[in-house]
Amino acid sequence: MADKNYGDDNFSFGEQSQEHKEGVGKLHLSKYDYELFDDSKAVPAPVIRVKRVGSSKNERWRIFENSDLKFIVEGSKLLKKECAFLRTLEGTSWLISEFKVGFKSLNELKTRLKNKI
Repeated sequence: MADKNYGDDNFSFGEQSQEHKEGVGKLHLSKYDYELFDDSKAVPAPVIRVKRVGSSKNERWRIFENSDLKFIVEGSKLLKKECAFLRTLEGTSWLISEFKVGFKSLNELKTRLKNKI
């Protein structure tokens, strides 16, 4: 078999050119690396979660922001149909989205819930 010439750098495996050996220790950093991430703009978003507590007769939905209790929705003040909706995954995500938008009282939340159902 004849050796094939693949350009000017014809060397076998295991051998490296002198130029390649010299370039290994050099680091080529971009002068714009500091713009990739800015710590001053990195503000963590609050974690909002809903926890359902109690049985079907006496149940509550507690809304937490980070680890602070922000609001409690009493199941005894809601209709059965509204409680059934809040037990579902869609109801829980709706409750989280409404908390992010903001509501002032349970009555305001109930009117929004009636419009949703």
